Amino acid sequence: MRNPEILPTKAMLSEALDSVYPTYMDFIEGLKRRCGITLMDWRYYHDGKAWLSKGKPLEEQTKLSRFFGFQFGKDFSELYYEQFA
Repeated sequence: MRNPEILPTKAMLSEALDSVYPTYMDFIEGLKRRCGITLMDWRYYHDGKAWLSKGKPLEEQTKLSRFFGFQFGKDFSELYYEQFA
């Protein structure tokens, strides 16, 4: 993950993380499913001399919906509050 010539792949991550790779993937899927955040392309940062993939919202969300962790447009009984998950 420190070689600027080698773009990280799922195979590399799986090998590096070994037994915790499924936990990492669950975390990434949870960000997407619960928070609407997906990872951007990998980018090499010369100041830190390492590859990094930042998260970004799948679609524009209001600060309020992210703060309270619920989705708008649903019946009150269907609102999902992350703090109670």
